[in-house]
Amino acid sequence: MNLPILSSATPAVPSWRRWLRQPLGRGPWRRWRNILALTYTVLAIAGLHDYITLVSTPTIVGILALLYTPVLEKNPPGRFRFAWPALFFFSLYFLLPVKTTLYLAWCCAACLFLETFHRRVERTIPFILLLLTPITGYFVEIFSFPIRLQLTRLAGGLLGLAGLPATVAGNSITVRDQAFSVDPACVGLHMLVVSLFTALLLMNYFQTHYQRRLGTGPILLLLLVTAALNVLANLLRIICLVVLAISPANPLHDVLGLVFLLGYILLPLLPVIRHTVRRFGRPQPNATGAPTRTQALLAANIVLATALSFLVLLSFRIDQPHPVQLTARHNIPGYKIKEANGSILQLDNGRSLVYIKPIPGFFYPDHTPTICWRGSGYSFTSLADTVLAGTSLYTGILQKGNQRLYTAWWYDNGVHQTTKPVDWRWDWIHGAPAYSVINLTAASPQDLATELKLVLKTHPFSPLLGRPVSPPRVKIW
Repeated sequence: MNLPILSSATPAVPSWRRWLRQPLGRGPWRRWRNILALTYTVLAIAGLHDYITLVSTPTIVGILALLYTPVLEKNPPGRFRFAWPALFFFSLYFLLPVKTTLYLAWCCAACLFLETFHRRVERTIPFILLLLTPITGYFVEIFSFPIRLQLTRLAGGLLGLAGLPATVAGNSITVRDQAFSVDPACVGLHMLVVSLFTALLLMNYFQTHYQRRLGTGPILLLLLVTAALNVLANLLRIICLVVLAISPANPLHDVLGLVFLLGYILLPLLPVIRHTVRRFGRPQPNATGAPTRTQALLAANIVLATALSFLVLLSFRIDQPHPVQLTARHNIPGYKIKEANGSILQLDNGRSLVYIKPIPGFFYPDHTPTICWRGSGYSFTSLADTVLAGTSLYTGILQKGNQRLYTAWWYDNGVHQTTKPVDWRWDWIHGAPAYSVINLTAASPQDLATELKLVLKTHPFSPLLGRPVSPPRVKIW
């Protein structure tokens, strides 16, 4: 007798919720799958065509690792787990409108598309997509520089213990009047990133072979082991190159690098990764039932594809960062000042050339001279971390054909000087004035030393430092 009362008291489900829960037919499902796949392909070409260098060894190995991801669950999981990070990167783009943010938004949207229409995205895929970004090369370039200096000192010390008269200066080792330079190719982008991609490829292989899924913790631990093996292999490689007197022009230089990559990185990784997958991988039960195909999943994919299309269109309307305009008080006696590339200042006094590169924020890359000068066709040699007038700075020699220049750089905000990216980022978070990269270059080591002593004693560039820099902004209208 109370049934009508109970049924009338039950809240009715809104019509829009019932529509979202409805299953979608196979025909519309396939049609939208093709439309969205074409949309994401066009957006990647339009917005990211100049972001990733496709013709390079790390990228090729990374794509192979991406294509060989394990298929542990054939049915889509029917979840929205990649939708939330995609929305986060969509929102972040308006505060940080750079290609990396757009790329990460595209990756999250593409992963949701893959999980909706095909299969579950395994946890190695986000690591591979992240390593494919050029920002990985930036961090390797920045953090491999002090590692190179430490490895050079350690290799020189080990050679000295072995009885060889080795002299270490910066990233150079001199043995028997022959100098060997530890360049970025030794402890840099190619060998480290290739080994990380290869480790992820091996994880995918053993996960497929044993039908077990690795968690995020074991994957991170294996990547750390790979990086440690990489550092050890490079130390041994440096010692062998110096002892055998193999120059970079010798074909054995690259052959020896490949031997150490295979023998001291990949071969030890095989049993380690195999044991980790067998011991810590979770077995996957056989999927039962039909895959979940609802209107809600389709609607989420359409919304993300539309939002990503909007971001790609906005990417063509970006205001580049620029500092406050120069005024009369910014004149530096003895220097001619001009702006280059919008935000970079170039100062010339006839004896030295100074570049001041403001950094828009603590989360932006700083583009040290090891990156910028190389883009102009110069190569770095004899890199060293020195202290002059109580200030720590990096020095190096620029080589381009027969031309040789001597350069130094550090981070400065008019109050504090440092060479460590972590220091200036930490200061900036705590409210310190804006930092800039100061790069001073001269034609001879004597001129460089004289100019550095004068600059570090008088700080003539203080009026140009600490200036607020407008970050890149999206022009919506």
